[in-house]
Amino acid sequence: MYQRIRAWAYRNLITRFLFHFLQNIVLWFVVFYALHLIWPDEKEQVFSRTLLRAGFLAMVHTLIRQGVTILEEEEKAGRKGEEGGTGE
Repeated sequence: MYQRIRAWAYRNLITRFLFHFLQNIVLWFVVFYALHLIWPDEKEQVFSRTLLRAGFLAMVHTLIRQGVTILEEEEKAGRKGEEGGTGE
């Protein structure tokens, strides 16, 4: 099931970004909420602050990670095009 969802998500850049963004927001939300449970603070609205932090970090993490992956894929495709385009 996961492989089918991943194959569908990799069809274009927007769905690919959203797929990884959702994975990362869940990851960072769990991390920040666990940290809050370990070291509680006195402030209210813990859930919304945790979700906001997780969303921001997930967005940055996804942009950097997917940006690097896309650039690497384009570089590989460029190298294949150069090697195949020599005609020798």
